Amino acid sequence: MQAVTATQSFGLTLASVATTPEHTLRRQLGLVAVTALVVGEVIAIGIFLTPAGMARSLGSPFWLLIVWLLMGVMALSGALCYGELAARYPEAGGGYVYLREAYGPAVAFLYGWKCLLVMDPGITAALAAGLASYVGYAVGISGVWLKVIAIGSIAVLGVVNIIGLKLGSGLMQALTALKLGALALIIVLALALQAGSWTNFAPLVAQHPGSTPLPGALAGAFVGAFFAFGGWWEISKLAGEARDPARTLPRALALGVGIVTAIYILTSAVFLYLVPLERVTSGETFAAQAGELLFGPAGGKVFAWIVIVAVLGSLLGLLMALPRVYYAMARDGVFFKGVAVLHPRFNTPARAIAIQTVLAS
Repeated sequence: MQAVTATQSFGLTLASVATTPEHTLRRQLGLVAVTALVVGEVIAIGIFLTPAGMARSLGSPFWLLIVWLLMGVMALSGALCYGELAARYPEAGGGYVYLREAYGPAVAFLYGWKCLLVMDPGITAALAAGLASYVGYAVGISGVWLKVIAIGSIAVLGVVNIIGLKLGSGLMQALTALKLGALALIIVLALALQAGSWTNFAPLVAQHPGSTPLPGALAGAFVGAFFAFGGWWEISKLAGEARDPARTLPRALALGVGIVTAIYILTSAVFLYLVPLERVTSGETFAAQAGELLFGPAGGKVFAWIVIVAVLGSLLGLLMALPRVYYAMARDGVFFKGVAVLHPRFNTPARAIAIQTVLAS
């Protein structure tokens, strides 16, 4: 059943385990599913909060849109690199696997445990807390109920991912379609209703008075844009479950990042069309003012529900992709061996997903 070989490197034991097909991850994700995962993971709260700070410091519609475009090009470059790595090493783990192959098991070991104990639970919990705050605003609740919503959302989405990759990816495709549809509706409504003014783009290039000097403004804007683009690399952790990974993963990463770039540029342009730069004071008011112009007094809550859908998709993607690192670590013998055991019915790394769910909660 199993052939186990171990090698010693930097005092660590790396175990390579070969299993029969019924005990390995199944390749179930096609191009549409993987692309939806990329888009759904990246588009979250950032596009609703980041453009305001960028616009306020840059003071120029031209430079705001150029920053999004250039960051999209840089993200695409990284996505193409990750696509080639995922095609060469089509197994669960993503960055953990690439570090193991490039620098040895010691570096991969440190990366994996850092993900497990620090980075992954932190970002998952932060997203869940953001989700809860928007749910609280939308339905009018506060206090301990926000914690219940945050923990409950992590638990429910964790269970969804344990039940099956098809269920999780199907839900992700639905959430991604909803968020893209909502953003497209905002763009179309703004133009159809002529709710804004093209004079908001004048002057197009020159900075408005009171803006941050351009070099510093660009530096800060690129930082904000980078975080808004974050997450596309997580799909590489699901490389062991993509069909025809040598073709699917590079194409999905490039297509997904391209879609995100187009959405970010169009959404930011519509925000500027609706709200002049001199009225931009914060991320919340940028989105809220745009919402009120399109949907009246209920605009703030409409945008809150759009954010909820966006964050749900990103949270689902994290709970789907991140546990594959712990699964890969266990398969390599640098984490508890039992974590490498797949669920006998659902064929998912259920124990790894459960660990991520508990730590993030």
